[in-house]
Amino acid sequence: MTFVIFGIIALMALIPSLYLRYVRIRPATWWGKALCWLPIALMGLTLVLTAVFLHSATMLHLFSASVFCLILPLLIYTTVSAIGRGLSKRFPQAKKVCDGIGIGLAVVLSLSMLYGSLFGWRKVEVKHVDLYFEDLPEAFDGYRIAQLSDMHVGTYGADTRFVEEVIAKTNAEQADLIVFTGDLINIRAEEVEPFEHALAQLHAPDGVYAVLGNHDYCRYGINKPKAEQEAGVAALKASISRVGWQLLTDEHVWIHRGKDSLALVGVGNISRPPYPSDGNWRKALEGVPDSSFSILLSHNPEAWADTISQQTSVDLTLSGHTHAAQIKIGSWSPAALMYEQWSGWYEHEGRQIYVSEGLGGTFAFRLGTKPQIVVITMHRK
Repeated sequence: MTFVIFGIIALMALIPSLYLRYVRIRPATWWGKALCWLPIALMGLTLVLTAVFLHSATMLHLFSASVFCLILPLLIYTTVSAIGRGLSKRFPQAKKVCDGIGIGLAVVLSLSMLYGSLFGWRKVEVKHVDLYFEDLPEAFDGYRIAQLSDMHVGTYGADTRFVEEVIAKTNAEQADLIVFTGDLINIRAEEVEPFEHALAQLHAPDGVYAVLGNHDYCRYGINKPKAEQEAGVAALKASISRVGWQLLTDEHVWIHRGKDSLALVGVGNISRPPYPSDGNWRKALEGVPDSSFSILLSHNPEAWADTISQQTSVDLTLSGHTHAAQIKIGSWSPAALMYEQWSGWYEHEGRQIYVSEGLGGTFAFRLGTKPQIVVITMHRK
Protein backbone atom coordinates (compact mmCIF):
# COMPACT_ATOMS: atom_id res chain seq x y z
CA MET A 1 0.00 0.00 0.00
CA THR A 2 2.83 2.40 0.85
CA PHE A 3 4.51 1.79 -2.52
CA VAL A 4 1.19 2.33 -4.32
CA ILE A 5 0.72 5.70 -2.62
CA PHE A 6 4.29 6.74 -3.41
CA GLY A 7 3.77 5.66 -7.04
CA ILE A 8 0.61 7.72 -7.42
CA ILE A 9 2.31 10.80 -5.98
CA ALA A 10 5.33 10.32 -8.26
CA LEU A 11 2.96 10.20 -11.23
CA MET A 12 1.30 13.40 -10.01
CA ALA A 13 4.72 15.08 -10.15
CA LEU A 14 5.69 13.56 -13.52
CA ILE A 15 2.63 14.84 -15.40
CA PRO A 16 3.35 18.58 -14.81
CA SER A 17 7.04 18.06 -15.66
CA LEU A 18 6.15 16.41 -18.98
CA TYR A 19 3.57 19.06 -19.76
CA LEU A 20 5.94 21.97 -19.06
CA ARG A 21 8.81 20.35 -20.93
CA TYR A 22 7.09 19.20 -24.11
CA VAL A 23 3.82 21.15 -24.39
CA ARG A 24 3.66 24.44 -22.52
CA ILE A 25 7.20 25.86 -22.46
CA ARG A 26 9.45 23.63 -24.60
CA PRO A 27 12.60 25.49 -23.50
CA ALA A 28 15.69 25.63 -25.71
CA THR A 29 18.32 26.20 -23.01
CA TRP A 30 19.66 23.47 -20.75
CA TRP A 31 18.70 25.34 -17.61
CA GLY A 32 15.17 25.85 -18.92
CA LYS A 33 14.84 22.12 -19.56
CA ALA A 34 16.24 21.38 -16.10
CA LEU A 35 13.70 23.75 -14.54
CA CYS A 36 10.86 21.82 -16.17
CA TRP A 37 12.09 18.62 -14.54
CA LEU A 38 12.43 20.27 -11.13
CA PRO A 39 9.01 19.11 -9.80
CA ILE A 40 9.67 15.43 -10.47
CA ALA A 41 13.28 15.76 -9.28
CA LEU A 42 12.25 17.33 -5.97
CA MET A 43 9.43 14.84 -5.54
CA GLY A 44 11.77 11.95 -6.29
CA LEU A 45 14.28 13.15 -3.72
CA THR A 46 11.55 13.63 -1.13
CA LEU A 47 10.10 10.18 -1.82
CA VAL A 48 13.48 8.54 -1.40
CA LEU A 49 14.26 10.38 1.82
CA THR A 50 10.79 9.65 3.20
CA ALA A 51 11.08 5.95 2.34
CA VAL A 52 14.52 5.74 3.98
CA PHE A 53 13.51 7.76 7.05
CA LEU A 54 9.94 6.46 7.22
CA HIS A 55 9.69 7.06 10.96
CA SER A 56 11.03 10.63 10.83
CA ALA A 57 8.40 13.23 11.70
CA THR A 58 10.46 15.89 9.90
CA MET A 59 10.55 13.88 6.68
CA LEU A 60 6.83 13.12 6.81
CA HIS A 61 6.12 16.83 7.25
CA LEU A 62 8.45 17.72 4.37
CA PHE A 63 6.84 15.07 2.21
CA SER A 64 3.29 16.26 2.86
CA ALA A 65 4.28 19.92 2.40
CA SER A 66 5.93 19.07 -0.96
CA VAL A 67 2.79 17.35 -2.18
CA PHE A 68 0.36 20.02 -0.99
CA CYS A 69 2.35 23.17 -1.70
CA LEU A 70 4.12 22.19 -4.94
CA ILE A 71 2.86 19.07 -6.70
CA LEU A 72 -0.89 19.55 -6.25
CA PRO A 73 -0.87 23.22 -7.39
CA LEU A 74 1.25 22.29 -10.45
CA LEU A 75 -1.16 19.49 -11.28
CA ILE A 76 -4.11 21.89 -11.04
CA TYR A 77 -2.32 24.36 -13.33
CA THR A 78 -1.48 21.59 -15.81
CA THR A 79 -5.09 20.41 -15.93
CA VAL A 80 -6.60 23.88 -16.47
CA SER A 81 -3.92 24.88 -18.99
CA ALA A 82 -4.39 21.64 -20.96
CA ILE A 83 -8.15 22.25 -21.10
CA GLY A 84 -7.45 25.72 -22.52
CA ARG A 85 -5.18 24.31 -25.19
CA GLY A 86 -7.81 21.78 -26.14
CA LEU A 87 -10.48 24.48 -26.46
CA SER A 88 -8.23 26.91 -28.35
CA LYS A 89 -9.03 25.40 -31.74
CA ARG A 90 -12.64 26.43 -31.31
CA PHE A 91 -12.10 29.43 -29.01
CA PRO A 92 -8.73 31.11 -29.79
CA GLN A 93 -8.61 33.03 -26.50
CA ALA A 94 -9.16 29.92 -24.38
CA LYS A 95 -5.44 29.10 -24.19
CA LYS A 96 -4.50 32.47 -22.73
CA VAL A 97 -7.52 32.67 -20.42
CA CYS A 98 -7.04 29.15 -19.03
CA ASP A 99 -3.32 29.71 -18.51
CA GLY A 100 -4.16 32.77 -16.41
CA ILE A 101 -6.84 30.92 -14.47
CA GLY A 102 -4.52 27.95 -13.94
CA ILE A 103 -1.72 30.15 -12.62
CA GLY A 104 -4.12 31.97 -10.31
CA LEU A 105 -5.60 28.75 -8.92
CA ALA A 106 -2.14 27.25 -8.44
CA VAL A 107 -0.87 30.30 -6.53
CA VAL A 108 -3.96 30.49 -4.28
CA LEU A 109 -3.84 26.74 -3.63
CA SER A 110 -0.11 26.79 -2.91
CA LEU A 111 -0.41 29.65 -0.42
CA SER A 112 -3.42 28.04 1.27
CA MET A 113 -1.62 24.73 1.58
CA LEU A 114 1.47 26.49 2.90
CA TYR A 115 -0.66 28.09 5.63
CA GLY A 116 -2.19 24.72 6.52
CA SER A 117 1.26 23.10 6.68
CA LEU A 118 2.88 25.82 8.79
CA PHE A 119 0.10 27.19 10.99
CA GLY A 120 -3.31 25.55 10.54
CA TRP A 121 -2.49 22.36 12.42
CA ARG A 122 -1.36 24.30 15.50
CA LYS A 123 -4.62 26.19 16.21
CA VAL A 124 -6.34 24.02 18.80
CA GLU A 125 -10.02 24.80 19.45
CA VAL A 126 -12.36 23.71 22.22
CA LYS A 127 -15.82 22.96 20.87
CA HIS A 128 -18.72 22.87 23.33
CA VAL A 129 -21.69 20.70 22.43
CA ASP A 130 -25.01 20.20 24.24
CA LEU A 131 -26.82 16.88 23.72
CA TYR A 132 -30.28 15.98 24.99
CA PHE A 133 -31.65 12.57 26.01
CA GLU A 134 -35.04 11.45 27.28
CA ASP A 135 -33.66 8.53 29.28
CA LEU A 136 -30.57 10.17 30.77
CA PRO A 137 -30.45 9.33 34.50
CA GLU A 138 -31.32 12.36 36.57
CA ALA A 139 -28.02 12.44 38.43
CA PHE A 140 -26.18 12.77 35.10
CA ASP A 141 -28.09 15.86 33.97
CA GLY A 142 -25.32 18.34 33.15
CA TYR A 143 -22.63 15.64 33.02
CA ARG A 144 -19.62 16.80 30.97
CA ILE A 145 -17.40 14.62 28.78
CA ALA A 146 -14.20 15.84 27.12
CA GLN A 147 -13.53 13.87 23.94
CA LEU A 148 -10.07 13.70 22.38
CA SER A 149 -9.39 11.76 19.20
CA ASP A 150 -6.76 11.02 16.56
CA MET A 151 -3.77 12.55 18.30
CA HIS A 152 -1.22 10.79 16.04
CA VAL A 153 1.70 11.74 18.29
CA GLY A 154 4.25 10.27 15.89
CA THR A 155 3.64 13.24 13.61
CA TYR A 156 5.43 15.51 16.09
CA GLY A 157 8.57 13.43 16.65
CA ALA A 158 9.89 14.33 20.10
CA ASP A 159 8.37 17.84 20.14
CA THR A 160 5.78 17.70 22.92
CA ARG A 161 4.53 21.31 22.77
CA PHE A 162 1.38 20.66 20.74
CA VAL A 163 0.32 17.71 22.89
CA GLU A 164 1.06 19.67 26.08
CA GLU A 165 -1.22 22.47 24.86
CA VAL A 166 -4.00 19.95 24.17
CA ILE A 167 -3.63 18.46 27.65
CA ALA A 168 -3.65 21.87 29.34
CA LYS A 169 -6.76 23.02 27.47
CA THR A 170 -8.55 19.75 28.19
CA ASN A 171 -7.80 19.86 31.91
CA ALA A 172 -8.92 23.50 32.04
CA GLU A 173 -12.42 22.39 31.02
CA GLN A 174 -12.74 20.39 34.26
CA ALA A 175 -14.91 17.74 32.62
CA ASP A 176 -16.34 14.88 34.67
CA LEU A 177 -14.91 12.30 32.28
CA ILE A 178 -12.24 12.30 29.55
CA VAL A 179 -12.36 9.83 26.65
CA PHE A 180 -9.93 9.19 23.82
CA THR A 181 -11.46 7.63 20.70
CA GLY A 182 -8.42 6.11 19.02
CA ASP A 183 -5.34 6.64 16.85
CA LEU A 184 -2.78 7.66 19.44
CA ILE A 185 0.11 6.76 17.09
CA ASN A 186 0.94 6.58 13.38
CA ILE A 187 3.05 3.46 12.84
CA ARG A 188 5.05 2.38 15.89
CA ALA A 189 4.25 2.09 19.59
CA GLU A 190 7.57 3.79 20.40
CA GLU A 191 6.18 7.06 19.05
CA VAL A 192 4.26 7.63 22.27
CA GLU A 193 7.28 7.40 24.59
CA PRO A 194 8.31 11.11 24.42
CA PHE A 195 4.71 12.07 25.25
CA GLU A 196 4.02 9.78 28.20
CA HIS A 197 4.74 12.44 30.81
CA ALA A 198 2.40 14.93 29.10
CA LEU A 199 -0.38 12.36 28.57
CA ALA A 200 -0.16 11.32 32.22
CA GLN A 201 -1.23 14.86 33.20
CA LEU A 202 -4.75 14.32 31.86
CA HIS A 203 -7.17 13.97 34.76
CA ALA A 204 -10.89 13.92 35.44
CA PRO A 205 -12.97 12.86 38.46
CA ASP A 206 -14.33 9.78 36.69
CA GLY A 207 -11.09 8.95 34.91
CA VAL A 208 -9.60 8.84 31.43
CA TYR A 209 -10.72 6.04 29.11
CA ALA A 210 -9.51 5.09 25.64
CA VAL A 211 -10.08 2.73 22.73
CA LEU A 212 -7.75 1.72 19.92
CA GLY A 213 -7.97 3.15 16.41
CA ASN A 214 -6.84 1.56 13.15
CA HIS A 215 -3.32 3.02 13.45
CA ASP A 216 -2.97 1.70 17.00
CA TYR A 217 -2.82 -1.88 15.73
CA CYS A 218 0.65 -1.13 14.30
CA ARG A 219 -0.15 -2.62 10.88
CA TYR A 220 1.15 0.28 8.81
CA GLY A 221 4.66 0.26 7.42
CA ILE A 222 6.48 -1.72 4.74
CA ASN A 223 6.16 -5.53 4.98
CA LYS A 224 5.65 -5.54 8.73
CA PRO A 225 5.44 -9.13 10.10
CA LYS A 226 2.38 -10.07 12.15
CA ALA A 227 4.55 -10.82 15.18
CA GLU A 228 5.93 -7.29 15.04
CA GLN A 229 2.41 -5.90 14.79
CA GLU A 230 1.30 -7.85 17.86
CA ALA A 231 4.37 -6.78 19.81
CA GLY A 232 3.62 -3.17 18.88
CA VAL A 233 0.05 -3.42 20.16
CA ALA A 234 1.28 -4.92 23.43
CA ALA A 235 3.84 -2.12 23.83
CA LEU A 236 1.21 0.53 23.12
CA LYS A 237 -1.17 -0.97 25.66
CA ALA A 238 1.65 -0.85 28.21
CA SER A 239 2.23 2.84 27.46
CA ILE A 240 -1.48 3.59 27.83
CA SER A 241 -1.45 1.84 31.19
CA ARG A 242 1.63 3.77 32.32
CA VAL A 243 0.02 7.15 31.65
CA GLY A 244 -2.98 6.17 33.79
CA TRP A 245 -5.59 5.77 31.07
CA GLN A 246 -7.93 2.79 31.14
CA LEU A 247 -8.16 1.01 27.80
CA LEU A 248 -11.54 -0.51 26.97
CA THR A 249 -11.16 -3.46 24.59
CA ASP A 250 -14.61 -4.87 23.84
CA GLU A 251 -15.69 -4.29 27.42
CA HIS A 252 -17.56 -1.82 29.60
CA VAL A 253 -17.39 -0.11 32.97
CA TRP A 254 -20.07 1.48 35.11
CA ILE A 255 -19.94 5.10 36.17
CA HIS A 256 -22.02 5.98 39.22
CA ARG A 257 -23.65 9.15 40.48
CA GLY A 258 -25.52 8.49 43.73
CA LYS A 259 -28.11 5.82 42.95
CA ASP A 260 -27.84 6.35 39.19
CA SER A 261 -25.33 4.83 36.79
CA LEU A 262 -24.43 4.65 33.13
CA ALA A 263 -22.38 2.18 31.10
CA LEU A 264 -19.24 3.35 29.32
CA VAL A 265 -18.52 0.84 26.57
CA GLY A 266 -15.39 0.57 24.44
CA VAL A 267 -14.84 -1.50 21.28
CA GLY A 268 -11.81 -2.23 19.16
CA ASN A 269 -11.64 -0.65 15.73
CA ILE A 270 -14.46 -1.74 13.42
CA SER A 271 -14.08 -0.97 9.71
CA ARG A 272 -15.85 -1.88 6.51
CA PRO A 273 -14.24 -4.39 4.12
CA PRO A 274 -11.61 -4.69 2.76
CA TYR A 275 -10.10 -3.23 5.97
CA PRO A 276 -9.91 -5.55 8.99
CA SER A 277 -12.23 -5.23 11.97
CA ASP A 278 -10.82 -5.91 15.41
CA GLY A 279 -13.76 -4.95 17.61
CA ASN A 280 -16.71 -6.97 18.86
CA TRP A 281 -19.58 -4.75 19.96
CA ARG A 282 -21.72 -7.70 21.05
CA LYS A 283 -19.03 -8.81 23.49
CA ALA A 284 -18.57 -5.24 24.72
CA LEU A 285 -22.28 -4.88 25.49
CA GLU A 286 -22.66 -8.23 27.29
CA GLY A 287 -24.18 -7.53 30.69
CA VAL A 288 -25.46 -4.06 29.76
CA PRO A 289 -29.29 -4.09 29.99
CA ASP A 290 -31.15 -2.39 27.14
CA SER A 291 -32.82 -0.19 29.75
CA SER A 292 -29.46 1.22 30.93
CA PHE A 293 -28.11 4.48 29.58
CA SER A 294 -24.93 3.67 27.64
CA ILE A 295 -22.14 5.54 25.89
CA LEU A 296 -20.05 3.70 23.31
CA LEU A 297 -16.50 4.64 22.28
CA SER A 298 -15.90 3.46 18.71
CA HIS A 299 -13.04 4.90 16.66
CA ASN A 300 -14.64 4.52 13.24
CA PRO A 301 -18.16 5.97 12.81
CA GLU A 302 -18.94 3.30 10.20
CA ALA A 303 -19.69 0.94 13.09
CA TRP A 304 -22.52 3.23 14.20
CA ALA A 305 -23.94 3.53 10.70
CA ASP A 306 -23.81 -0.21 10.01
CA THR A 307 -24.87 -1.80 13.30
CA ILE A 308 -24.82 0.27 16.49
CA SER A 309 -27.62 2.66 15.52
CA GLN A 310 -29.84 -0.16 14.27
CA GLN A 311 -29.12 -3.25 16.37
CA THR A 312 -28.35 -1.90 19.85
CA SER A 313 -29.86 0.34 22.49
CA VAL A 314 -26.69 2.45 22.85
CA ASP A 315 -27.77 6.03 23.51
CA LEU A 316 -24.61 7.89 22.48
CA THR A 317 -21.63 6.86 20.37
CA LEU A 318 -18.43 8.90 20.28
CA SER A 319 -16.14 8.47 17.26
CA GLY A 320 -13.31 10.11 15.36
CA HIS A 321 -11.22 8.66 12.50
CA THR A 322 -12.31 10.95 9.64
CA HIS A 323 -10.24 14.05 10.61
CA ALA A 324 -12.74 15.86 8.34
CA ALA A 325 -10.03 14.97 5.77
CA GLN A 326 -8.02 17.74 7.50
CA ILE A 327 -9.49 20.21 5.02
CA LYS A 328 -12.87 21.95 4.94
CA ILE A 329 -14.31 24.47 2.51
CA GLY A 330 -17.07 26.17 4.46
CA SER A 331 -19.14 23.31 5.88
CA TRP A 332 -18.06 20.78 3.23
CA SER A 333 -15.12 18.39 3.34
CA PRO A 334 -13.83 15.66 1.02
CA ALA A 335 -14.54 13.35 3.97
CA ALA A 336 -18.22 13.61 3.03
CA LEU A 337 -17.41 11.57 -0.09
CA MET A 338 -16.11 8.69 2.03
CA TYR A 339 -18.21 8.70 5.21
CA GLU A 340 -21.91 9.12 5.93
CA GLN A 341 -21.07 10.54 9.36
CA TRP A 342 -17.84 12.52 9.18
CA SER A 343 -18.19 15.50 11.55
CA GLY A 344 -20.45 16.57 14.38
CA TRP A 345 -23.83 15.26 15.54
CA TYR A 346 -26.06 12.69 13.86
CA GLU A 347 -29.19 10.85 15.01
CA HIS A 348 -31.09 7.72 13.99
CA GLU A 349 -34.30 6.74 15.77
CA GLY A 350 -33.13 8.22 19.05
CA ARG A 351 -29.58 6.83 18.79
CA GLN A 352 -27.04 9.65 18.67
CA ILE A 353 -23.42 9.89 17.54
CA TYR A 354 -20.88 12.65 17.73
CA VAL A 355 -17.89 12.48 15.37
CA SER A 356 -14.87 14.53 16.38
CA GLU A 357 -12.74 16.08 13.64
CA GLY A 358 -9.74 15.01 15.71
CA LEU A 359 -6.51 16.64 16.78
CA GLY A 360 -3.86 15.53 14.33
CA GLY A 361 -3.09 13.27 11.42
CA THR A 362 -0.27 11.28 9.90
CA PHE A 363 1.02 14.59 8.54
CA ALA A 364 0.91 18.02 10.16
CA PHE A 365 -1.70 19.89 8.12
CA ARG A 366 -5.07 21.54 8.72
CA LEU A 367 -7.01 23.91 6.48
CA GLY A 368 -10.54 25.03 7.31
CA THR A 369 -10.74 22.57 10.21
CA LYS A 370 -8.90 23.08 13.47
CA PRO A 371 -7.51 20.47 15.86
CA GLN A 372 -10.51 19.82 18.06
CA ILE A 373 -11.21 19.15 21.72
CA VAL A 374 -14.92 18.36 22.07
CA VAL A 375 -16.63 19.02 25.38
CA ILE A 376 -20.09 17.43 25.51
CA THR A 377 -22.65 18.38 28.13
CA MET A 378 -25.51 15.90 28.47
CA HIS A 379 -29.00 17.07 29.44
CA ARG A 380 -32.30 15.42 30.28
CA LYS A 381 -35.07 16.41 27.93
